[in-house]
Amino acid sequence: MKHENTISSSISFLQSRAWADFQSEILQKKTARVVAGALSGIIIRSPVGYGNYYAYAPHGPSGTYNKESLLAFIEETKKNALLKNAFFLRVEPFVLFSESLSETLTRAGFRKSAHVQPEETIVLDLTPSEEDILKKMEHNTRYSIRAAARRGVSVVSFSGDDAIKKGVFEVFCELFRETNRRHGLRSYSEDYYRGVTSLRGDCFSKMYVAYHGDAPIAAAIVVFFGERATYLYAASRAGVGNLNAPTLLVWEAIRDAKNSGCVLFDFWGASATKKEWAGVTAFKKSFGGDMIHYAGTWDYPYVAAKYFAYRTLKKIL
Repeated sequence: MKHENTISSSISFLQSRAWADFQSEILQKKTARVVAGALSGIIIRSPVGYGNYYAYAPHGPSGTYNKESLLAFIEETKKNALLKNAFFLRVEPFVLFSESLSETLTRAGFRKSAHVQPEETIVLDLTPSEEDILKKMEHNTRYSIRAAARRGVSVVSFSGDDAIKKGVFEVFCELFRETNRRHGLRSYSEDYYRGVTSLRGDCFSKMYVAYHGDAPIAAAIVVFFGERATYLYAASRAGVGNLNAPTLLVWEAIRDAKNSGCVLFDFWGASATKKEWAGVTAFKKSFGGDMIHYAGTWDYPYVAAKYFAYRTLKKIL
């Protein structure tokens, strides 16, 4: 019988080789792969200024979590030539939240931290037929899909390379900037989104654009890794809500992911409690998926004084 404090994780696209290459080539961050028995992960050397940095395993490491495997991973990370001077290790087990795992992490010396990647998301099972997936959606969502098509909205998908070559990436950036201004959101540099669009290898991206006639009115980047498609970034034009373009766009992305062999469609971020997320969460939930809660972000201090000073400054700033 499996011990109750031994838990196995899945593997996220944030632990893919392609994502590591993106981090090193586009963002100029050093990465290392650490393997210690039952756990392994791609670790990013994340600078915080003045020559200091921490070791960060986004949605990782992957493998089997128990106290022994965690302690082995901690020690192996400390010995890595690129990471040995990190003042703390940050992990994000890509596994559902459980008191058992929280207890295991705590006993290994980890402390719960503010989340980096979303702790909650909505995932849609793609194994049923398209007809059954539609049946699980809210009535208004099914209506919006049909209404968008009747009102002349069409959705075109582009590989990452085609999106760059054909100027579609610039269309996405324009819509994304407009959306962020409208909602008062911050964003990364254009080079960051270009890098995400250009992912290739074990993890790759597709761009979906919804048009009304020749006018682009919504767009999204979906990342494919293994059997999961992740709806990562999305944008839409203001003043055309009656056309229901984002709803049709998501449905076409879901259909494409299913036809590509994916078994899960991840809506990447939702919240059952945050009021500012209420609209986005309601939109994503309307497609019939299930809300899930991950284990979250955990830190292991290597240099306690420096780590707690860093945490204090983060709260002040």
